[in-house]
Amino acid sequence: MTGEEYEFQIDAFTPATIPMARLAQYLAELAALLGQPERVHFDKLKKGSVRLLARVEHEAVPKVRMRLQDAGDPEAPEDVRRPYKKIDEMLRSDNAVGKLRRGTSNVIRFPGRDAKRNPRMGPFTEPAEIDGKIVRVGGTDETAHALIEPADGSVISAECSRELAVQLARFLYGAPVRVVGNARWERTDAGEWKLLSFRAKEFRELRADDLATSIARLRRIEMPWESGSDPTELLQRVRGGSGEAH
Repeated sequence: MTGEEYEFQIDAFTPATIPMARLAQYLAELAALLGQPERVHFDKLKKGSVRLLARVEHEAVPKVRMRLQDAGDPEAPEDVRRPYKKIDEMLRSDNAVGKLRRGTSNVIRFPGRDAKRNPRMGPFTEPAEIDGKIVRVGGTDETAHALIEPADGSVISAECSRELAVQLARFLYGAPVRVVGNARWERTDAGEWKLLSFRAKEFRELRADDLATSIARLRRIEMPWESGSDPTELLQRVRGGSGEAH
């Protein structure tokens, strides 16, 4: 039995006008979105507007379908949400919209240029705390950087003094820590809060129940990203309303 074919369409380009480097970027993100790299193959580029065809082997069809049905869900795994968001950002930058089709069915619509725009906010600085594991410590100038891996699998770079870096290095790939400092944020026109930088001042080791409590509290918070809420009030909610970050 044969597999399935997916067609990714970009309305702002034709095969003759899309730059090769940009086409390669779209292909890379589409491959990441579909997953199953050993069983998903580029087929061809069709005429008209840009239409990339990808062929999924029969054995991978159920897994690919499952990934795609969750792509636009904020609760979807990071390896699914990231390429979905990246493709939409690229389309918005290219003043384009896109869609992914399977046969005659629209599987995913990427709003791109048609996405609701929000007023940019910031950048501004707020006290913050980040819970996670230290996965790298280093630096060659007067300041150092520590890479923190929170429970969601993302990686955050924290600027810190050399003295603090030495202390954090003792926890490299070890017990989770709570790093305290100042975070610089901005809200993009897509309505998403973006962490621009984080300056660490101090830290403490976390017990297992500390980390579990922190994660549970974050999951209970309903984030009104699209509501235009005051960012200071929102950050206070994330910090538990106490004026201290969690």
